[in-house]
This record gives sequence, C-alpha cells and structure tokens, in this order.
Amino acid sequence: MTGTGQTPPPGDQQRSAIRAIIRHTRRLIIAVMGSTVVLLGIALLVLPGPGLAIIALGVAILAIEFAWAKRVLERGKAAVENVKKRFGTPNRKANSSGSGHDVKDQEQK
Repeated sequence: MTGTGQTPPPGDQQRSAIRAIIRHTRRLIIAVMGSTVVLLGIALLVLPGPGLAIIALGVAILAIEFAWAKRVLERGKAAVENVKKRFGTPNRKANSSGSGHDVKDQEQK
C-alpha cells in the first residue's frame, strides 16, 4: 500500500532497476557498434572502399541513441542536398536509345 511519502513496493523498484540496466546496456551496445562502423569508415578513406558511406552509416547507428549524432546526421543530409542543388544529379544514361552504347560506337558501325 503506497501512500504519500512512502516508498514504492520492492517489486516496482526491481522493475525500474531492470529497465535502467536494459536502457544503459542498449545505449552501450549502440555506442560500440556505431563507433566501430565509423572507425571502419575512417579506415576505408585511405583503403579501397566506400569510406564516406560507411561513416554516414555509423553516424546513423549512433543517432539512434545520441542527440549529438542526430544533429551531425541532419547537417550531413543538408550538406548533401546543397551539393545536389548546386551541381545537380548526374545523368547516367549514355544516350536516348537506352542501349548503353555511345554515339561514337554507332557512328563507327
């Protein structure tokens, strides 16, 4: 029986302690995973591989639990959008026929 000024029953204290442990454990696991992925991305900046994409993935993992990582991720998204607006998106289609051959290849035939 809980009244004003009394402590909650022991079962409630145990449940809240278990929730706190789970919350902190989850936060720790996400921190370790995200940091590992970011470090791998940094290594891939000098090694062959998609370093920037892996770093962005690591920050996205960290943003699940950390507000600072969420802010970094939002700033990165805004920077990518600014680059897209400034330079446009690349046109990957070689020609209008869709065959994948360049116009020079068609002239040589």
